[in-house]
Formats: sequence, structure tokens, C-alpha cells
Amino acid sequence: MPKGVYVRMKHQSAETRRKRGLKVSGENNGNWKGGRYSARGYIRVLCPIHPFSKADGYIYEHHLVMEEQLGRYLTPKEVVHHINNIHDDNRPENLKLFSTTANHTKHHHTLGTFDMLKKHL
Repeated sequence: MPKGVYVRMKHQSAETRRKRGLKVSGENNGNWKGGRYSARGYIRVLCPIHPFSKADGYIYEHHLVMEEQLGRYLTPKEVVHHINNIHDDNRPENLKLFSTTANHTKHHHTLGTFDMLKKHL
């Protein structure tokens, strides 16, 4: 940690540091992108009551779209694939369901796009 940062933190109370942090968090941060996207470009939706939501209460939107199409929850082994490889294009016609990760990987090998898949694993 740069020395100047440490000195400032050392001389500020925890409350002051918390308040200063709030000024640049969430929508106040210059890098804020709406809070909907994961680091890999997938859209996330707050749905804390969903049985497969993450600890923060979010679930991927493409999972919800596929579940609506199927009329049931996805199983933990099922993988939803974006046909055009655009991760925020969650139209039902752009989504394909694979029963296992192995089948999804096999699909990418067949298309010759396995290297692209590895970037996202």
C-alpha cells in the first residue's frame, strides 16, 4: 500500500473512512455500469427468493428466461448457452439448453470455438 494512503487511513476514524467510501460507491462511482452486469458480461437480476440465487441474491437473467420457457427450474448440472455468443442477448431464440457442462464443451469443440469458451471458465 502506498505510504500516503496508509498515513491518511491511520489518521481517520473508521466512521470517516466509511462515509468517504460511500461517496464513491455504487452510482457515485465513475465506473458504475448500472449494477446489472457480471464481470463476464452476463446480465444479473436481483431475485433473492430463487432457489439458485447466489449469496448476494442475484441470478443470471438467461437462466430465468430459460426457466420460463421450460416451465421449471434448471437443474444444477444444466448449462444455458448463448447461440450468438453475445452474453447479454437473452432472447429465448438465442438460448440453447445443454444437460451437462460436458455436452456444452463438446458443442464448442464441434464448432471450433473451445478457445473462446476457455476464456470464460
